[in-house]
Amino acid sequence: MPRRIVHSQEFDNEILNQIKENKTIPEIAEIMGCSKSYVKSIRKANGFAKKRNILGTDNYNDVIDLIRENKYYLHEISKITGVSNQRIKEIRTKEIRGGNTLPELLIAENFVPRNTKYSDEDVITLAELNPGYGYTRFLKKLYPRRQRSETTWIFDLFQEFKEFSGIDLYEFLNDDSNVEFVSLKQYKEITGYKYAPQGYILSNLNVKKIPLRPQFFYWKIINDA
Repeated sequence: MPRRIVHSQEFDNEILNQIKENKTIPEIAEIMGCSKSYVKSIRKANGFAKKRNILGTDNYNDVIDLIRENKYYLHEISKITGVSNQRIKEIRTKEIRGGNTLPELLIAENFVPRNTKYSDEDVITLAELNPGYGYTRFLKKLYPRRQRSETTWIFDLFQEFKEFSGIDLYEFLNDDSNVEFVSLKQYKEITGYKYAPQGYILSNLNVKKIPLRPQFFYWKIINDA
């Protein structure tokens, strides 16, 4: 397993002070000269991590208003508000359960929706559980048979989340602090691959120069609503 960098208690305390000043994780990481995943681990360990809703009040109300107008297609509401199709459906369901009568969502016949195997919250949580796993590998893990063009919504979701929280999940997945450097022989044994990754052709099998990202993917339990 890759070795996790541990700093002094004084260092961790300074991170906590920065958190209390409401600085974002990227800001703290830059100030302290450490990885974002390390700041996040300190934040969680000290009870600062809270469940976040990436949808602001204004967006939420805009979605309801546009649904009520009953003249916009689902994908148009998504484009106007920046809220995903799946989340819009969830908002409507929640409002109806709460007694708010809303019309059916209009779906364009020629509109092909994105794959909705995972909700926005699922994707965000899975990204947070797997620092350093690699963005491309992350996409393949969630959608092994999908074309990359069909998963671009995840990048857009990460951008939306970054604007709201200050946390860049794209960089979080590509964080090198969890990367371990191994020899070609070790790389083959651990990954099961027959060849070195592209750009790493080593004649000496014992030279530890090949980066190895975390091999275990952490899943969360996803319950149907």
